[in-house]
Amino acid sequence: DLHADGILAETFIPDTPGHYVIRVQTGAEVELAPLEVVDPMAPALSLLEGPFYALHPLSPEDLIRAEDVSPVSLEYVREPDWTRTGDQAFQVKAIDAFGNETLADFTLSLNQDTTPPTLFGAVDRIGYVNEPIVYLRETYAEGDVDGRVEVSVSSQVILSQKGKYSVTYTATDLSGNTTSKTCTFTLVKPT
Repeated sequence: DLHADGILAETFIPDTPGHYVIRVQTGAEVELAPLEVVDPMAPALSLLEGPFYALHPLSPEDLIRAEDVSPVSLEYVREPDWTRTGDQAFQVKAIDAFGNETLADFTLSLNQDTTPPTLFGAVDRIGYVNEPIVYLRETYAEGDVDGRVEVSVSSQVILSQKGKYSVTYTATDLSGNTTSKTCTFTLVKPT
């Protein structure tokens, strides 16, 4: 047992929760003593800044900043209605590595994405009769909220006949915003 008149024999005072062994000096003797540093504080939570968009669900980790001395897990107790625009109430539960728990209510505003995707690489091309065409080799679309968006192609190209053909590229994001571009594919006979 340590005496009440013991003093720390070192300057190390842990500030991270856990189990430690420290040296305590009592008179002329130095003894080892167990020390448990606990975390009695629940995580502090705050809503990150948006914008946030309807039809684009996010995980709690993408919406909430959790501050604590240990790792924190987040989960929805009540999730926002991602199908509607406007103010959405939701509740999050946070638990740190020591079992301290926070329940917090938040409101976020979901906006409507109204910007159509942008097509890249949809340009007029020249190819050879009877050679395959790779329509999407260098063509892609990106939405300001969705990131990469699938591109579809419609064409009336007849590979066996030289001529000029219309090829239309179309991209539609999750919110239904659509963009299209029609290009000319010219097929020539190889020389």
